[in-house]
Amino acid sequence: MIKRAGGSYSTDGTCNVINNGINDVSLQGLELNNEDCVNDEIPASKMNDALKSYGPDTMSIVRVSNIFEKTNSIRPTGFAMSDITLLTSYPYRKAYPGRSLIDVDNVRSTTWPPQSVFVGRDDQGAFFDLIIDLHGFDKTGPLYVDPYYNNSNGTRVLNTTLLQQNKINSRPLDMVLWDFQGTVEFGNFSRDRMFTVVVFADRDEYDINFAANDVITQYGINGSGIPGLTLLDSGDFYGGHPFAFFLDL
Repeated sequence: MIKRAGGSYSTDGTCNVINNGINDVSLQGLELNNEDCVNDEIPASKMNDALKSYGPDTMSIVRVSNIFEKTNSIRPTGFAMSDITLLTSYPYRKAYPGRSLIDVDNVRSTTWPPQSVFVGRDDQGAFFDLIIDLHGFDKTGPLYVDPYYNNSNGTRVLNTTLLQQNKINSRPLDMVLWDFQGTVEFGNFSRDRMFTVVVFADRDEYDINFAANDVITQYGINGSGIPGLTLLDSGDFYGGHPFAFFLDL
């Protein structure tokens, strides 16, 4: 586990565990946890004003951004996360479900026009795979619950009760891809929980790919997707394009 300590917010003005701006950083087989840092910085007495007092990326667990904005030679290309669990403050997450755990965004998101963060193209782009949000999880139990089971007749059936508990509107956001350029590829995700990603960027400047069972498909109108991954883009908020909303269970 890599854990951000309580009281450490003052060191850099964030509770980020990972704040990356360089190329070819790969994280694998880790639990990333900023629970103590967020709980210490935003107690119940400060919770009501936290939305205005803290930027969305300051309390995220992972931030990938163009930190070295004055040079084009140092950029966060080739960033990868695989087999990762994430845990943050439960009260903060419950109060602000729109604040994500992972932010890929421009370091100065308030500037206009925005300076997009470049994550790399094709096989040099970003990759996310097997990431589990521990929000509300009983960590003494299994991280993965198979949504299928054998009934009294020995027939394998889908646990609809589990799926009802896994509705999109019951889960806070996990990742925001904002003002970015390049290629982002998603691998496999746990079927028993949703990993929810919001994409908001110039549609001509990025590609979203799915790599399930080593077969890469591009996000588009064919409805292809990955079980356990929900991808929301601008069209899901104001319409006007034929791209799909994926919920494949």
